[in-house]
Amino acid sequence: MRVFVPSILVALLASPALAKPVYEGQAPVAYLEDVASGAILYDRDSRRKIPTASMAKMMTAYVVFEKIKAGKLKLDQKFVVKPETGEKWGSVGSTMYLKSGEKVPLEALVDGLITLSGNDAAVVIAEGVSGT
Repeated sequence: MRVFVPSILVALLASPALAKPVYEGQAPVAYLEDVASGAILYDRDSRRKIPTASMAKMMTAYVVFEKIKAGKLKLDQKFVVKPETGEKWGSVGSTMYLKSGEKVPLEALVDGLITLSGNDAAVVIAEGVSGT
């Protein structure tokens, strides 16, 4: 029995399923998490702030539609453009040209998010839904 238990332990520790993946790509930011266990398998500069990308905007739209469906958001609900958001995102890349302090209905933000790929719309929605 002494030989059997260490053999199983060695086999489990050597298992590729338990090994962290090796990533050698050029992406400056990468993150991989095992959602079942919560274990972070790979993290390359994940806290670095970068401009929102199309996938992030699609996921923002998905969250908005789920919250509308659940009755937690309404299309006529207005979101305020925070000063720092208007200054940083109001004229960078794809944008709705939102101005600091502007009150924008969620319907307009979703339209700008989806049709214009508006970075500023994505940030205003995220701040309005989650606070940050």
